[in-house]
Amino acid sequence: MNAEYKLAPIKGLRSVVKPTFMLPAVGTAAGSLLAPTLDLSIGVMHALAVAAALYIAHLVDEYVDAHVRGEDVPLVSERAIEYAIAVATAVFLTLTARLWLMGGPHHRRRHGATVGTRRSPCISAQPSPSNRHC
Repeated sequence: MNAEYKLAPIKGLRSVVKPTFMLPAVGTAAGSLLAPTLDLSIGVMHALAVAAALYIAHLVDEYVDAHVRGEDVPLVSERAIEYAIAVATAVFLTLTARLWLMGGPHHRRRHGATVGTRRSPCISAQPSPSNRHC
């Protein structure tokens, strides 16, 4: 078997990535820079989860267009796309579960806030050094 034949599925799966559509959505992870405390691992996981979700959508679109409707020339076999969808879904679910665990009540307690009691320092009627910017 020649190397080009072996790499054809990888090239086909790579061609499904459309940076024009993925970059703005993945860029939403930059919103983590606006958080009161910066946790780089959560921002990176969020970006990867968004990218995985979009990749799944693009894979399904390729599958439907090429293999169901026959509108496009298939770049990847049906089996390879189904496998890629399964793997990307597992990655997405793993990242989402990890984000839920990291950002849930345990994360808030660790950083000094309790669930449902987060208030702005500007609400206080008494001026103090911590809210003099209000």
